[in-house]
Amino acid sequence: MSVAPKYVYTGIWTDWTKDSQVLGSTITVTASASRLLTAFLALYISLSVSYLWLLVVYSIHRARYSITTGKCRAIIRQQHVILKSGLSPTSTSIRLIKLYWAYRFTPSAWRESWLWVSISVISAVGGVTAGLFSSRIIDSSLYVNVLLDSPNCGFFIGNGGDTHSLSSPKVINQYRDHAKLLNQAAKYSRDCYNSTGDNGQCNFFSSATIPWETDWEVECPFDSMCIGPAMRLDTGLMNSNSLLGINSPAVDQIGVRKVTTCAPILQKGYAEPEISPVTGNLGVSYYYGSKAGLNVTWLYEEANNTFFYSVAHVSCLKTNNLNYPRELVEELRGRVMPDVTNDVATDRSTGYNGGVWARKSLWLPIRELNNTQGDGTILFISSNSVLFTEPCDDPVFSAHIPRHILDDNTTVVESNVCSIVGSLGDVYLEVTEKMSLTPMQFGTADMIAFVLDRTGRINYMTTGSTPYLAATQRAIRRIQLGLPRNQWQVETQFWHSGTMSLIQHGILQYMIGPDDEALQEYVTASKSPELQALCKRQRVRISQGFANVSSLGLFFTVSLGTVVILLALFLDNIMGWVTRLSKGDGKKHRAWIRDDVLHLQRLAYEQQQSSGPRWISDDNIPLVEYNGFLDPISGSHQNRLSVDSFVAVDGTP
Repeated sequence: MSVAPKYVYTGIWTDWTKDSQVLGSTITVTASASRLLTAFLALYISLSVSYLWLLVVYSIHRARYSITTGKCRAIIRQQHVILKSGLSPTSTSIRLIKLYWAYRFTPSAWRESWLWVSISVISAVGGVTAGLFSSRIIDSSLYVNVLLDSPNCGFFIGNGGDTHSLSSPKVINQYRDHAKLLNQAAKYSRDCYNSTGDNGQCNFFSSATIPWETDWEVECPFDSMCIGPAMRLDTGLMNSNSLLGINSPAVDQIGVRKVTTCAPILQKGYAEPEISPVTGNLGVSYYYGSKAGLNVTWLYEEANNTFFYSVAHVSCLKTNNLNYPRELVEELRGRVMPDVTNDVATDRSTGYNGGVWARKSLWLPIRELNNTQGDGTILFISSNSVLFTEPCDDPVFSAHIPRHILDDNTTVVESNVCSIVGSLGDVYLEVTEKMSLTPMQFGTADMIAFVLDRTGRINYMTTGSTPYLAATQRAIRRIQLGLPRNQWQVETQFWHSGTMSLIQHGILQYMIGPDDEALQEYVTASKSPELQALCKRQRVRISQGFANVSSLGLFFTVSLGTVVILLALFLDNIMGWVTRLSKGDGKKHRAWIRDDVLHLQRLAYEQQQSSGPRWISDDNIPLVEYNGFLDPISGSHQNRLSVDSFVAVDGTP
């Protein structure tokens, strides 16, 4: 799965999959911008660490002031020079370790070294850790969460205007878009719901799959019409944020529950062989309720040659209950092939809406099937002369007259207070009119209801030109390999996974609109502020082109680094101000200044050139009067030192 980069929002947003708004605050940037930001942070953290080390050294210097005011061991004086030399923590720790090693056999060398060596090593490790932490601020991993922002967000309805003609552009466009959506959902379902392989496209949605629980044996919801127990598939609460990817805070989230109950139903007494008055072909009429003003629910009809070919390879003629002429049965018995055959390939379906949306239904089911607790769909598995390699006792995929599966789709929309369990129309009415929702919850419920109405039923996955059957995965052309006796349950799971995938793709289509520009004119943008805001809340995961920056991490790093740098740069001014406020004598701070390398240089020149230029000892930087000339520090002065002033310690002066 992928979306056009132009539909990805770049800027500050909150990822509500995190624990809080602070932790979830995110900045989405392009890949090129993330590389620049990474380089900047690396340099900025390095600079901040160096100035932080300066503050640490200053604290050490003040802590050792009382020790260094009088006579002390040489190692302490040399540590002072190393600490004040402006080296990095790593270089300082190395030089301090070398200094200790040189004095290791002298009294108290370890006692006078371990603390400062430890501090410098910890500071060096902390600097490296801070650099590593900066890489965590920018998430440029393979898949990152992003928000979508498309100008085509809205209700895509392609059946307005001139739709009376089958060649109407609106009808053609609607069919083309619906077929594309079905193909995408079917492929995603096969690759991500019904496969154990690692497929990269399964990481696109906020949740790769929508899980559900299956109860394999439940009471038949259709009076006594079920063939054996029914099965129920229950998604539980599908959270709009974590599962559907609608990025909203907890107060605006809703939960949607979808319960589907399926069972094979009886044909006896509801199916009759008939001759079509139009074509004269032999067919079967199914009477499960009127459809489009006709008394018949569905008429299955084949051309004579195709029908005879199919029947010639179907063992059901030996046991069927339809009133075929005995002569026809006897004639065809001798032509039955050794392999058991079944007429399974394509399927047809029709559905009804329960409750307040019942008037939208073309099919008015019989009383036994009119379950008032939900919407319903009846599926017909129709013939295609598929040859089975072995017998199959499944009630639907057996070598008998094709049975039918009816599923009862019950949708429940829940918040802290749950709605009724019922049809989509009844639930939507109760949620929007009787429950106390926030404006964003209302908009979310409105959008989800629209998607469920268009894509949330099993029959939407079974109306394509290509049959969406799990059985076809074990078929080669017209040869069907063996199937288990519960194949109808396998198919129900297969269809249900396709429906879950279709819901995911339906929400995505609402958020970004159709890809084809010719179809975008049929998108109706909502005027509701809540639905307009919802258009910027779809969260998906993409694999390239963008990166996420943690707002908290970036703010913390830049803020802390800036404070450290400013403190270090204005340290002298700040300490002077603190000294005046505290009415101290400022000796510790003046000692820090005197130990600066420039002051040490001044002292060296004053010792060598007693009659040289006059020095002006400023608090911070010593100056030579009138910017006079200075000779290089030569060895002549060093030669005047007594050779006895050097003491060899393990070969080291």
